[in-house]
Amino acid sequence: MDSQERYYKVTELLKEFKNGRELYEKSPMFHQAIQMMVDGLSLYEAMEQIIIACERTQHAFEDYIMRNTRPMSIPSSQFQI
Repeated sequence: MDSQERYYKVTELLKEFKNGRELYEKSPMFHQAIQMMVDGLSLYEAMEQIIIACERTQHAFEDYIMRNTRPMSIPSSQFQI
Protein backbone atom coordinates (compact mmCIF):
# COMPACT_ATOMS: atom_id res chain seq x y z
CA MET A 1 0.00 0.00 0.00
CA ASP A 2 1.45 3.36 -0.96
CA SER A 3 1.30 6.50 1.18
CA GLN A 4 -1.64 7.96 -0.72
CA GLU A 5 -3.74 4.83 -0.15
CA ARG A 6 -2.84 4.90 3.56
CA TYR A 7 -3.86 8.55 3.72
CA TYR A 8 -7.26 7.80 2.16
CA LYS A 9 -7.87 4.86 4.50
CA VAL A 10 -6.94 6.96 7.55
CA THR A 11 -9.20 9.77 6.35
CA GLU A 12 -12.13 7.39 5.86
CA LEU A 13 -11.67 5.86 9.31
CA LEU A 14 -11.43 9.28 10.97
CA LYS A 15 -14.77 10.28 9.45
CA GLU A 16 -16.40 7.52 11.53
CA PHE A 17 -15.57 9.35 14.78
CA LYS A 18 -17.04 12.53 16.18
CA ASN A 19 -13.61 14.08 16.84
CA GLY A 20 -11.52 11.74 14.72
CA ARG A 21 -8.99 14.21 13.34
CA GLU A 22 -8.38 15.84 16.72
CA LEU A 23 -8.00 12.48 18.49
CA TYR A 24 -5.70 11.21 15.75
CA GLU A 25 -3.42 14.21 16.17
CA LYS A 26 -3.46 14.37 19.98
CA SER A 27 -3.89 10.81 21.28
CA PRO A 28 -1.08 8.29 20.70
CA MET A 29 -3.41 5.43 21.65
CA PHE A 30 -6.08 6.51 19.14
CA HIS A 31 -3.41 7.08 16.47
CA GLN A 32 -2.10 3.55 17.04
CA ALA A 33 -5.61 2.09 16.83
CA ILE A 34 -6.25 3.81 13.50
CA GLN A 35 -2.90 2.59 12.16
CA MET A 36 -3.72 -0.97 13.23
CA MET A 37 -7.05 -0.79 11.39
CA VAL A 38 -5.37 0.62 8.28
CA ASP A 39 -3.00 -2.36 8.45
CA GLY A 40 -5.97 -4.72 8.36
CA LEU A 41 -7.03 -5.35 11.96
CA SER A 42 -10.74 -5.21 12.62
CA LEU A 43 -12.19 -2.72 15.06
CA TYR A 44 -12.55 -5.50 17.62
CA GLU A 45 -8.97 -6.73 17.21
CA ALA A 46 -7.66 -3.18 17.63
CA MET A 47 -9.86 -2.65 20.68
CA GLU A 48 -8.60 -5.91 22.19
CA GLN A 49 -4.97 -4.83 21.73
CA ILE A 50 -5.65 -1.46 23.36
CA ILE A 51 -7.37 -3.10 26.32
CA ILE A 52 -4.44 -5.50 26.76
CA ALA A 53 -1.96 -2.60 26.68
CA CYS A 54 -4.02 -0.62 29.21
CA GLU A 55 -4.27 -3.63 31.53
CA ARG A 56 -0.51 -4.20 31.37
CA THR A 57 0.08 -0.58 32.24
CA GLN A 58 -2.43 -0.77 35.09
CA HIS A 59 -0.76 -3.89 36.49
CA ALA A 60 2.67 -2.26 36.25
CA PHE A 61 1.36 0.78 38.11
CA GLU A 62 -0.26 -1.40 40.79
CA ASP A 63 3.04 -3.26 41.24
CA TYR A 64 4.81 0.08 41.53
CA ILE A 65 2.38 1.24 44.23
CA MET A 66 2.79 -2.01 46.16
CA ARG A 67 6.60 -1.82 46.06
CA ASN A 68 6.63 1.87 46.97
CA THR A 69 9.94 2.38 45.18
CA ARG A 70 11.18 5.19 43.01
CA PRO A 71 11.58 5.69 40.07
CA MET A 72 8.86 3.80 38.23
CA SER A 73 10.23 1.41 35.63
CA ILE A 74 7.99 -0.26 33.05
CA PRO A 75 9.67 -2.69 30.63
CA SER A 76 9.29 -1.61 27.02
CA SER A 77 7.52 -4.89 26.28
CA GLN A 78 4.56 -3.51 28.25
CA PHE A 79 3.82 -1.06 25.44
CA GLN A 80 3.91 -3.35 22.43
CA ILE A 81 0.59 -3.35 20.68
